Amino acid sequence: MFNELLNKVEGADVFMIFSLILFIIFFVVAVLHVYSVSKEHIVKMKNIPFDNAAGNAEKGDSHVS
Repeated sequence: MFNELLNKVEGADVFMIFSLILFIIFFVVAVLHVYSVSKEHIVKMKNIPFDNAAGNAEKGDSHVS
């Protein structure tokens, strides 16, 4: 059924190739970003929830806003 639909649409192969290339570009950029981020930034992002909870506890709030 899916093949019949794609055969009826003219230029569907161009859209499929474009979407595959777009996915590959996005995946490569995401991987490059993960490997290029500094360790200090990762540690800072990792500790954000704990820093926020400590700040709320100091204010006397029992809930997270």
